[in-house]
Amino acid sequence: PVSYFSSAGKWGLSPGYAGKPFMDIARPVETACLQCHASRLQPVPGSGNRYREPPFLEGGVSCERCHGQGGRHVAARGAGGPLKAGEIVNPAKLDAVRRDSICEQCHLTGAARVSRAGRTTASYKPGDRLSDHLAVFVWTSGAGGERAATDHAEQLARSGCKRSAGESLACISCHDPHSQPAEAERTAFFRARCMNCHERRPCTETAANREARGNDCSACHMPKGRSREGEHVAYTDHSIPRRQQAAAAVASGERELKSYWPGAGAERDLAIAYAGLGME
Repeated sequence: PVSYFSSAGKWGLSPGYAGKPFMDIARPVETACLQCHASRLQPVPGSGNRYREPPFLEGGVSCERCHGQGGRHVAARGAGGPLKAGEIVNPAKLDAVRRDSICEQCHLTGAARVSRAGRTTASYKPGDRLSDHLAVFVWTSGAGGERAATDHAEQLARSGCKRSAGESLACISCHDPHSQPAEAERTAFFRARCMNCHERRPCTETAANREARGNDCSACHMPKGRSREGEHVAYTDHSIPRRQQAAAAVASGERELKSYWPGAGAERDLAIAYAGLGME
């Protein structure tokens, strides 16, 4: 239940434990968590949280998470041959659905994720459509002011920027998957990304107010907030609101699950989603 948080330099409750009335020492380490925090897992088939030794072969997000199997690419590069089509997956050259699926592996939580019949999260490979492996359901109305730390894709889909730009706006439009800007460069780095689209329609805020915010677009339009995962986990609002909004009130009235992707979704998947939510 306790983890060391290197960014803050202190110990605290692990994500998912804040607010629990008991320590839950027997909480399983599920593959759904490790698949996004480690690579090349080695789970024991048919078990809840048993793994071979070592439990995963690479820590963090490996190259193959986004680029697919790298064996042919490594062998070909070692032999000095020319780069061939299909040797390695380049997300930037995929169609929009397959490109976005790579990020959505871990950055699309939804209210419920259900493996398609005969498929699992682990069966997804870069270049596939994630929707062929997973059904993702979201609520028809908001669930309140707290968000999941990994529902970036769902938030972005609701943003005015995405609705206006369509398929041309993707995660990699703003994020470099291979590096992060240094703290001193962060504001200018992301402001430049914003200006790629907004140079002709600049910010209407006064120069004085912008200056007071350090000309940081994200400070106004992508504020950080609390995540439901715990006290030490925060999210950046990817709905990109035009104006900062007060914390949303808890939704009232009837609501239902709907498929994140176009279409109603299979009845089997929807039933499993409701059953899983009912057991939480």
